[in-house]
Amino acid sequence: MSDFEERKVITKGVSWRIFLRSFLIEIMWNYPRMQNIGFTFCMLPALDRLFPDERHRKEVVRRQIEHGNTNPSLGPMCIGAISRVENEELSQNTPLIKKRLMSTLAAQGDRIFWGVIRPASSLLAVLIAMTSFHYFWAPFVALLIYNIPNLVIRYLGFNAGWVDGIHVVKRFKSRTVEDVVALLRGLVFLTCGAVTGVALILGTEHAKSNDVENFLALGLLSLVVFLTCFLVLRKSYSQTRIIYPLLLVMIAGFFFLQKWT
Repeated sequence: MSDFEERKVITKGVSWRIFLRSFLIEIMWNYPRMQNIGFTFCMLPALDRLFPDERHRKEVVRRQIEHGNTNPSLGPMCIGAISRVENEELSQNTPLIKKRLMSTLAAQGDRIFWGVIRPASSLLAVLIAMTSFHYFWAPFVALLIYNIPNLVIRYLGFNAGWVDGIHVVKRFKSRTVEDVVALLRGLVFLTCGAVTGVALILGTEHAKSNDVENFLALGLLSLVVFLTCFLVLRKSYSQTRIIYPLLLVMIAGFFFLQKWT
């Protein structure tokens, strides 16, 4: 049996259990050790398979429960990589390897899920709510857009981490991943512009577009918002610092326009 086939036998049925447990990875989150309890809980199905000897397994659990923090969506991937490290009996270097793996995957997960996918799903949901009479679809759209990649990566993550080991982080350095992230980032700003445009159109309708002063006031407001976003982006701030305050301002403005007109 080849090394790859042996790994598939070891992990058979484990990835599904880790996938289900990964939704509890932040259970009992605490400031001193962060995700240590939830992460170790998620890792137990792999440890049960890899270390049938109870004494040896307790030693591994004791190492894992010390500290842990990573992006929840990439938690199974991190668990797969660390399980392979433990299986290769690199216990002396495990804490350092674990820390570097978790921090690297946390940075990648935050960049992709919280920096791109979450804003994109929120903006698309707001756009649907503003352009449709069926407002109740908006939250379902947001959840659907966010959770499709979230669920897929959670499910495939453990096997990817187990196969690649500590080299799993190289997956995020590929040209394909960077192209997808760039495309999604462009979608975020495109949708943000569309939301602003729709807000302007709806605002002029409520403010009676034949009133030149109201129209100019709304146009000036849009210009101020655009310039503010442009200047903030030039300072290399995160786009999430722009998007969520901007959404709040537009929702509040839309609400007051409805009340006043």
